[in-house]
Amino acid sequence: MTDFNVLMGQRIQTARGHFLTREKLSELADISPRTLQSIEKGERGTTAENAAKICKALNLSADAILLGYKFEASDEVSVIMEMLKNMEPQAQKTAVAILKAYVGGIIETGNNTQE
Repeated sequence: MTDFNVLMGQRIQTARGHFLTREKLSELADISPRTLQSIEKGERGTTAENAAKICKALNLSADAILLGYKFEASDEVSVIMEMLKNMEPQAQKTAVAILKAYVGGIIETGNNTQE
């Protein structure tokens, strides 16, 4: 077990802990819950393929889990993540798609100022 693996595992667990169970993340990342548990505990490293799957499922860039980009959610984001956490997987995917489309539209139009 290396310090790098432990730190990376902690970063994954922190990001996941905000809105996903280990089982849901492993399902979204298409890896076994046991593999994810081993990675999160730093018991083993991971392949580039599994790291990419985890990043995609968490909607994080690789530097977030590899280099330690700190994830902190605002109160509003925490509420949304908690709501997503309690949804069934298919409903969760639909809700995330809607949010991505909505936020993407705001960014494209430049209408992202707070009122």
